[in-house]
Amino acid sequence: MQIKKFNIFKDFTKLKKLLLKEERWSFGSYESKLEKRRCMNLYIIRTLCSSDKVYVYKDDNGLLGIIGIDYHKKKALKKVISNIALKTFCLFITKKEKKGLYEYYFGTENAYNGKTYCESKITLLMVDKEKRGLGVGKELIEYVENKLRKISVANVGVNTDSCCDYKFYEKMKYARVFEGNFNEDDIYFYKKDF
Repeated sequence: MQIKKFNIFKDFTKLKKLLLKEERWSFGSYESKLEKRRCMNLYIIRTLCSSDKVYVYKDDNGLLGIIGIDYHKKKALKKVISNIALKTFCLFITKKEKKGLYEYYFGTENAYNGKTYCESKITLLMVDKEKRGLGVGKELIEYVENKLRKISVANVGVNTDSCCDYKFYEKMKYARVFEGNFNEDDIYFYKKDF
């Protein structure tokens, strides 16, 4: 088993398969009423655009987990590219579907209301549901934290909600700094100082 940089050509299809296994994640399909697979593709593109680095955890059988990290390198440019992807996608859907996607992508940001600033942020953490409890998520988090320490980043944050295993972050010594509600889910922001 090993952690490597995400390779768009080798890992993109594997990432899609990994994310499709997760029934709890809507990727905005609940809000927009669009097909989950279409929304997931947009989610992946936006996540990759907003991440400075993305790493995958692999073994001989394939992709077991993925983590993305944003440490605010070229933040303005990443935000522009990410929003261009969303606006381009929205050219091909109805106004009602667009409204639902905007609610999904910007609703939680508005709910946090700027109270969750960190020097870096985990943009995505996903472990194959059949491989959870084996330490994959822990290794990915520790790997990224060590990378951030080496470049003198002071802290890292992550937003999550009640349909995810948010207690995992508490086990990893993250402190809950925000709690709110969005679309009938409890939302949380966790932070860890180095």
